[in-house]
Amino acid sequence: MLRVPRGRRGRRGPRGRRQTDVDRLKHLSGPWGRYEPGPLRRGWFLRLCRSMPPRWAGERASLLLRRLARAGLNTPLDTEVWGLRLRLFPSGNVAEARILFMPQQWDWQERELLALRAKAGFVFVDVGANVGGYSFWMHKVLGSDATVVAIEPDPQLVAGLEANLSWNACDNVRVVPAAVGASADEGTLFVRADNLGENSLERPDVHDSAIVRTETVTVRPLAALLQAEGLTRVDALKIDIEGMELPVMEAFFGEAPDELWPTLIITEFKETARHRDLRDLLERNGYGALLKTKLDLVMERRPRA
Repeated sequence: MLRVPRGRRGRRGPRGRRQTDVDRLKHLSGPWGRYEPGPLRRGWFLRLCRSMPPRWAGERASLLLRRLARAGLNTPLDTEVWGLRLRLFPSGNVAEARILFMPQQWDWQERELLALRAKAGFVFVDVGANVGGYSFWMHKVLGSDATVVAIEPDPQLVAGLEANLSWNACDNVRVVPAAVGASADEGTLFVRADNLGENSLERPDVHDSAIVRTETVTVRPLAALLQAEGLTRVDALKIDIEGMELPVMEAFFGEAPDELWPTLIITEFKETARHRDLRDLLERNGYGALLKTKLDLVMERRPRA
């Protein structure tokens, strides 16, 4: 039986990450600007972090500056990212902290590729949306000319997504509060205090002290979910669901009509057996590698012979 420990503010979790287990919901009320960074210390460090180039040396410098900027900070910050008004938390979520302090460096190669491919009517699906970084990027690139479906099971992340969407009139971005799986079901989402981006339906190790709460979530197969959203094609799909990508995509290719298969697929990739199996599955279904970054693999559907 898994024992889920209570979160304790300031505790260190795996890999030295600080565990915060912040109740995000209490910080989402009030107008945007409520948590605007001050003009001196916070604002200065934030601007300096964002001025670093998106390369290795710039990233190292930004990480050091970020550490100074968020010292003692236990509330979100209201700030503009890519011209959008966002409320973002400085800790407890690796991707979110990068988007807050280092938006120019966060997945910049993947974002550049999407911007190059984007055109009016572009359909983008964000599976495991987290705080919606990719969804907001596609809105920034195309505005209302894009259709974006953001799929995220964590209720607190969903609430943050919806709040940020409301402050930007992103009517073209639809949030689906669900997990995706190989079949329709009800599942348990294990929520991490050290990094909400690593929340997972997979049962963690019994000794994993970073798990601070669980959520009962609706699990839906990807093909059925996209059809229920009225999609007839997908130009690009980003999927990052912490180990569930392989069974989800196996089921998708067996169930989805050919026209619903994405042109581009962006997925986390490490040199592990599971990720290699996912790459092999995509290749067997007609996809070839287009871009390999530090964290991700981008596969493109090849034209049929």
